[in-house]
Amino acid sequence: DEPVDIIILVATPQGKEELHLKVLGAIAKIFTEDPRVHERLLDADDAAEAYDVLQSVEVQEINYFLDDNF
Repeated sequence: DEPVDIIILVATPQGKEELHLKVLGAIAKIFTEDPRVHERLLDADDAAEAYDVLQSVEVQEINYFLDDNF
């Protein structure tokens, strides 16, 4: 019964369907290891700023595998 603050769409390339589990795991890890990410996403003024938050140095340490798989 809580309101939704953030919705994240996960799309994976054809032939790499298993990658979505890694992405979901990375997203969960991002939010549990650094609660500021949630606040920074809520404070983002637009999609570009939200993207920058998700590509920040702290987050890159968690989702590094994405660059290798695309």
